[in-house]
Amino acid sequence: MKRFRTIEINLARLEQSIDFASEATFYGDCEECHRLLDYLPKGAWGVGYVCAPCAKRLRGEYEL
Repeated sequence: MKRFRTIEINLARLEQSIDFASEATFYGDCEECHRLLDYLPKGAWGVGYVCAPCAKRLRGEYEL
């Protein structure tokens, strides 16, 4: 029989690294330019977890 370990969360230590007051949602960073994303990337781009400008560049969609 396997024994499962429980993890106790220490909120005082956790508050040092997470700003609970801001309510900001973290969506990660772009795989290409490494900018922080403030929105969830659209899966239909088909080029990975990237921001809109990088998705257009990777797909060859250039503005004239």
